Amino acid sequence: MIRPLCASILIWLPSLLPAQNLVINPGFEELREGSEAKPCQFTYKEEHINDRLLGWNTFLGLTPDLATYQEEAGNDCPFPAPKSGSRMLGFIHFHPAEESGWPADYHEFFQGCLALPLVSGQEYEISFWINRQNLAPNRHLTRYFGNKPKFIPLPVAANNIGVLFLTSPARPGEDFSNSIRQFHYRPHFNIDTIVGTQANQWVRISATFTAPNAARYFVIGNFFSDAETETTEPFLPELEYPEFTKVGRVAYYCIDDIYIGPVRPPALEESLNEGGRYTFRAVTFGSGSDVLQPSSFHELDALVEYLKAHPGRKARIEGHTDDVGDADANQELSERRARAVGAYLVKKNIDSARLSFYGFGESQPVVPNDSPENRRQNRRVECVLE
Repeated sequence: MIRPLCASILIWLPSLLPAQNLVINPGFEELREGSEAKPCQFTYKEEHINDRLLGWNTFLGLTPDLATYQEEAGNDCPFPAPKSGSRMLGFIHFHPAEESGWPADYHEFFQGCLALPLVSGQEYEISFWINRQNLAPNRHLTRYFGNKPKFIPLPVAANNIGVLFLTSPARPGEDFSNSIRQFHYRPHFNIDTIVGTQANQWVRISATFTAPNAARYFVIGNFFSDAETETTEPFLPELEYPEFTKVGRVAYYCIDDIYIGPVRPPALEESLNEGGRYTFRAVTFGSGSDVLQPSSFHELDALVEYLKAHPGRKARIEGHTDDVGDADANQELSERRARAVGAYLVKKNIDSARLSFYGFGESQPVVPNDSPENRRQNRRVECVLE
């Protein structure tokens, strides 16, 4: 039985709003009513994900692992301790066909659900924790191919961990790898660098992105062929049975605590305490305007809380622009934007005597103004402690 992916959404909304994470069941902790997941067990059927895990599904012929950790199992448990809670998801990310003997590269995909649709064109944050494993793929594939030493999985780290955003869900019964080829899917967010060069370490991935559509669903996995995927060199272990017929590279990751939602300012306090300066990520204005956009308020509220918690500190608000337009006009616009931020802080009961404002226009770019992305980075507001 295929159950609705976004079932029980009304249960999640009350606890979701304060944290603003739109992902249903972001840590894979919640099972569907009446379901159970035995600790330290691999997944051998797609139904084990689709019928057990709230808010998630996989696809035809794929078996990412609903990995439940049990500390008492010790080395008998093939999974590491989750980043939080007791569960995470494990998946094969890279396993080339010419080495496995299978008809095609084997990549495992899994689909999640958002409590509310994204707003197309709005900036969001995506983050998750990832942990590359050596033990899990070795045990998993050795068990699949049999206990005889015919196939030896060689663990590697890889790039191309991608996220595709969809307005309608991909069907659990579809061949998703074929859908990638048929519909030319490419991820809207992709990690181009190799992740997890050191095995068994949790690494946090975090970035901002612009919503490509009013997505309510997202799929995570490797959307590129293994020929297009970069890896580290495999390590050939010393074998108890040195005679074998085949070796095959495999990249296996555990993933936990997925966040997709409004851009959060967790770095604000740390940046101000360590370096005395913070560059706002979400404070934005309309073109040529000094009117704050609503998406700015969450990050500015974090600064309000910081200044209230540190009443002896003063803040200088600095405005910067790119090099488009007249230099004098840009300088004047940058100061007006700095003052607009200050006005918001005063409105939130920060004493104006603690604030000062400067506009630098286009005179202090952080990167060359030679591309739309670089110009976006140069259009910024910063807070400097005095």
